[in-house]
Amino acid sequence: MPALFSESDLAYLKTSNNPTWLDQLWKPASMHRHNVSMSGGSDKVTYFVGGNYQNENGNYAGIKQDKYGFRAGVVATIARGLKADVNFNVDHRVRYSGNPTANEDQAFIEAMVQVPRWIPIDFNGNYVNLGGSNPNPLAAIGSGYYREDKTAGYRINTAISYDFSGFLEGLTARFQISQASDNGSNTTYRPPYTLYNFAGFGPGNIIPRDSVISSTVINAAGNSLYEPSLSRSNSYQGFLLYSIRKQLLLTII
Repeated sequence: MPALFSESDLAYLKTSNNPTWLDQLWKPASMHRHNVSMSGGSDKVTYFVGGNYQNENGNYAGIKQDKYGFRAGVVATIARGLKADVNFNVDHRVRYSGNPTANEDQAFIEAMVQVPRWIPIDFNGNYVNLGGSNPNPLAAIGSGYYREDKTAGYRINTAISYDFSGFLEGLTARFQISQASDNGSNTTYRPPYTLYNFAGFGPGNIIPRDSVISSTVINAAGNSLYEPSLSRSNSYQGFLLYSIRKQLLLTII
């Protein structure tokens, strides 16, 4: 039975030091989280203020996310039995992905692991066309593709409560009103890019060499995309609550 690889083929493979495709696309993830808060006040007024920030990069090249928030609140005793409180919070998130295959974890990793080490991801910046559903994810990242999602929202809660002790023992009432607003935007940009087919050697010419024989444009014409979108919602709620506390005395003789 004739050998599949010649001695020269094996010598080339032995000295080939191409990094794997997965090594070039999979990176250590990092996350930074910071929180700060402060509270204080007196017997009449208390307050709190706090903020947070979080930044993280995904394992895939070209993915990151930033989140931050702010919280604040005040509770004030206006008169005997009468209290008012206000709470306010803001949340903001930006998620950016320059990798169009990032949401297909299993298929993506399987495809990258199965690429033989003798197939480089590119020759002098000309990306190799592997074929299939993920012909060259690094080329897609380098094409300028991106998807950016932004969400921002705030909540305001205000309330006033009164304890009727002294008039109607055990009765308290609370009126509360709140407003919420959320805004979102999404932009997807999918430009065309070029992949190259290279001449090869070895059995079936499966080992590519730096000699372009043809090229293929991915996302050509109608498959290119620039798609922005916006969303917004507002909501309002109001509540009137009351409660009665009763004290029962039980005497046993």
